[in-house]
Amino acid sequence: MRSKTMAAPSPLFLLTILSLSLLLPLRTAAAGDLTAGCWVGRVGQESYVFRFEHRAGRLACMTHTLRDGKQTMQMAADEVVFDAPDLRLAMPTGVVYTGAVDFRDGRIDGSIEGRTGKGMELPLTYADPESLPGLLARGADDPAAGSRPDDAGDGWKIAAPEEVGLDPGAIAGFVEGVIAGRAGLLHSCLVARSGRLVAEEYFHGYGAQDLHALASACKSVSSLLVGAAIDDGDIEGVDEPLRRWFPVEEYPRGEGWADPTLRDLLKMSLGLDWSAREAEAEHGTGEDFFREVLARDAAFAPGERWLYVNAEVDLLSGVLAEATGEGPEIWARKKLFKPLGITEWRWNYGAEGEHRLMDGSLHLRPRDMLKIGQMVLDGGTWNGRRVISGEWIAESTARHMDADGTNGYGYLWWRMAMPTPGGGTDIIAANGWGSQFICVFPEQDLVVVMTGGNQDNGKHMAPGLLMAQTILPGLAAPPVE
Repeated sequence: MRSKTMAAPSPLFLLTILSLSLLLPLRTAAAGDLTAGCWVGRVGQESYVFRFEHRAGRLACMTHTLRDGKQTMQMAADEVVFDAPDLRLAMPTGVVYTGAVDFRDGRIDGSIEGRTGKGMELPLTYADPESLPGLLARGADDPAAGSRPDDAGDGWKIAAPEEVGLDPGAIAGFVEGVIAGRAGLLHSCLVARSGRLVAEEYFHGYGAQDLHALASACKSVSSLLVGAAIDDGDIEGVDEPLRRWFPVEEYPRGEGWADPTLRDLLKMSLGLDWSAREAEAEHGTGEDFFREVLARDAAFAPGERWLYVNAEVDLLSGVLAEATGEGPEIWARKKLFKPLGITEWRWNYGAEGEHRLMDGSLHLRPRDMLKIGQMVLDGGTWNGRRVISGEWIAESTARHMDADGTNGYGYLWWRMAMPTPGGGTDIIAANGWGSQFICVFPEQDLVVVMTGGNQDNGKHMAPGLLMAQTILPGLAAPPVE
């Protein structure tokens, strides 16, 4: 049976299909002022919070999704029209909310309607933002910015920022920027320098034990697993043709195929014919899905053109299973997770038998993501133990393709230009949609991990810009040996 996953629907679209449950307690709204607090509706286990503000002389609205005390996503309305008491919100997903505002009772009696015309009643009640766990970046009971990370016995050495040449004020400045909204919806930021964890900041209800979706940062982990198979001799090298694992007799090819190699797959340059929508939206795993991908027509010669395609990366599940005799998750546990002391993960979304989605379904804790970055920075070692060969780290993170004129691409690793006080540096990065980043700064002996929920608000790169404006300028002092 083919296993195929599609992009997750917008939280506001889900409102059209989920049943309405008990609303939050009523509160009295400030008379005539939509921006004085926020407006909340509940559907199932999720709360949807509408926050209004005046921006550039117009009324704007951001919708936040809360679940289990954490803010998972946010989305700005395309259009906000308020002609008291009538309110109309149009969302990027095509969902429209209309209602009548009753300031005296702190209530909006309204409903939503989707693209298909189907809708449901969705009354909203007024609430104080401080009363909604996860809505604000930092609650009153959260640790202060710059608190020393805990020694969790997970292999991380702990140090104060100033011990490794990082100004503590830089961390405080970053946190202040997150609280002010300059990073969009950020869930975590962790910083290691000279192999020591110096900053561990969580926001919007998240904490150190939460497993977080890596999204496309999972692709870079997949690259490491291929490297482990090459190190062990299960794969001879990246110049092996794909037909070794996908023989043409069992996996018929489309029109125009040449003979692409594993290197072409890892560089996102197989040359297959994908529309922009297909390249973004198609995901899957399992033998039937592999056949579908390999049956596509070729549009370019292998290695000729870079094209970011999720489904092609999922072929690596078949490559690893055939080459190693083990499914990717078992291989990862043996060759990556266990050596790094990673004891918890989740990789079951979209799985089919032993096969896993290699392009974006892995969940890890941020501290463990940081271990991966530190291992890459240290040439394949973690705390002095060899995990992946230095040769693979160097080759896989080198710039092999031009991605968009500025950024480059290796073997499922990005080479990204990052502004620094000295003018800029080229960093190694695992990059997942919504602000999931493992950033490796070789020249600065620095690793930064960030996780977030910026999928629908246009702020995917905002945390990186804030980091460049706050943390990187704090690296003026050299690391302490």
